[in-house]
Amino acid sequence: METGSPGSARRSSGSGLSALGFLVALGISAPQSHAQLPHVATSSESDLKSAFLYRFVAYVEWPPSSAAAVEDRLTFCILGDDPVAESLERTVRGKSEIGKPLTVHRLGSQKDTKGCAVLFIGSNGTPDLAAVLSSVRTKPILTVGDADDFIRRGGIILFYSEASKLRFEINLDAAEAAGLKLGSRLLSLARIVRRRPPGAP
Repeated sequence: METGSPGSARRSSGSGLSALGFLVALGISAPQSHAQLPHVATSSESDLKSAFLYRFVAYVEWPPSSAAAVEDRLTFCILGDDPVAESLERTVRGKSEIGKPLTVHRLGSQKDTKGCAVLFIGSNGTPDLAAVLSSVRTKPILTVGDADDFIRRGGIILFYSEASKLRFEINLDAAEAAGLKLGSRLLSLARIVRRRPPGAP
């Protein structure tokens, strides 16, 4: 897996798998409606994103001081994307991961990230994406988003569309700044970027 030098934005070639292929590789079945659709509709895309979010947590190692480690449940926080929140609530209902029940919390404020293990920020989630990402840059929270400048602003995982397929990109520098270790299986399925988050030493 080729990555750019620290601070660069050079990308690896990434996997050729479709979103369905990614989900199978991560060990989950995609919603049945996706299997024969050449183009992902808005509602289907929300379901796919929620399925990815659910599976991502199995491939993340959080530090001992993180909310994921010390809280009695693992919380997905959602900022500004109700369709993904609704789909994720259905996806994780009654499920557990790393030995903890999963829950979804819709944030009322971009500053209300206490207890978050995962923070998904929709492209319509905040008028000041940079400020939100800066506020959690060194916190052990897995940030995921779909805004075009999400990685440049310091996010860890970006959902993007390529040839009408949903894929994801990982910024290793941002993950390291947050104190998170991502599993090799997850990394092998992503397009890899190394770009230091704004304000990082």
